[in-house]
Amino acid sequence: VKKIVCSTLPPLLASQLGRLQINYLVTDTLFLEIEPKDFHKFKAIINEKSISYREGYGRISPIVILPDSVQLVGPKSLLHDLPDSIVLTYSGNKISGNFRESIEVVTVNEMIKRDPPVVEVMFEVGEVILVNRKAKLEILKPSFAQVSLSSDSVSYQVRIPKGRVSDFQQQVIIASVDLRNAKKGTLNVRPMWKGFPPYVQLLRADSINVKLY
Repeated sequence: VKKIVCSTLPPLLASQLGRLQINYLVTDTLFLEIEPKDFHKFKAIINEKSISYREGYGRISPIVILPDSVQLVGPKSLLHDLPDSIVLTYSGNKISGNFRESIEVVTVNEMIKRDPPVVEVMFEVGEVILVNRKAKLEILKPSFAQVSLSSDSVSYQVRIPKGRVSDFQQQVIIASVDLRNAKKGTLNVRPMWKGFPPYVQLLRADSINVKLY
């Protein structure tokens, strides 16, 4: 049934109204959309931009989410329109100690049911510093192509635990640019990064201008 026509309602409603009598119903049509119920598991991730820290503090360990996925149940079309991941948002105060909070799984439609409705997010927090460095560029291109670069390195900024500065200085960080499927011309591209240990957070990185011919 795709719709309920007004003229079919009086006999259905009369028996439910006791001694009241229906004299008139406004002419209208109620349209229905009914589809199969579906379920699907979505990976849960935290929007790190929603988390703020007190001055001099930051995350110093990988983020753990328990459970790491959430099952959603609802109309098939609504589930299939959702992105691959569920993004969690933290709305609390600035933090300076180890983080362990229960965060609600928010869906775009009340017809979608969540299992579980809340997940636990945890990571370690400690003193951090900001480090500015440059990385050598790695250019991946077809053998027949020529490349002209605005610079042979790219600047970036990271946040690292205060006690890991010397360790990070030993790391070889590479900024890789893949031009193997790029069209000829002048391009502004952002490199892919290799070599960051898990305790490092990339905060900012420059783009580079490349001419491919």
